[in-house]
Amino acid sequence: FGWAAESIVDSLRLRALRNVLYQDASYFDDPRCSQAITVTRISTDAPNIKAALDSRMMQIVNNFAAIIAMIIMALIFSWEIGLLGTACFVVLIIGQYLTADEMQRCNDLAIKNDLSGQLAIEIVEQVRTIQLLTREKYFHSEYDEQLRKVLKYQKKSGPYEALLFAVTSSFMYFTDMASYALGIPLIFRGLATPEDVFTYVYH
Repeated sequence: FGWAAESIVDSLRLRALRNVLYQDASYFDDPRCSQAITVTRISTDAPNIKAALDSRMMQIVNNFAAIIAMIIMALIFSWEIGLLGTACFVVLIIGQYLTADEMQRCNDLAIKNDLSGQLAIEIVEQVRTIQLLTREKYFHSEYDEQLRKVLKYQKKSGPYEALLFAVTSSFMYFTDMASYALGIPLIFRGLATPEDVFTYVYH
């Protein structure tokens, strides 16, 4: 997965650069497509795909396969608890989707308003002129201001990340509690055997 991620990132960079080279000159007249912004996007956006293709992808595949296997086992041993576990899993997926969507919105705003890369490239390109005009402090403060704007948007996604981590970390304990809450009455009423109920819970 790591090798595939690196290969795809390199391929994306090459394709992005090739696409830029074949653009008309008017393409760069748009402030959103200036040379500095284009270089920044090619260097920073392509590596973002690695998060979906490296070792984390392997974990997702393994966890998804394990979840499918556990749902099948649960429905075989005790369909009532199996349905409960499936419902809890669906609720978790919906909650994660809503939280991740809000985090993505904050990250998109941060990327949209991130002009620090463009400013840094322009500063480096014009560093001699800046030194001659003795405007180092001004451009330093401008760069610092751009970084603070991006950080402000990134901080907005912090509570959502904390909520997502808290829910995923404690989800197992809530599902165990719900399984016992349903399994014990089933055993008491003779609708299920302890072996079937606890085989599901412990797996």
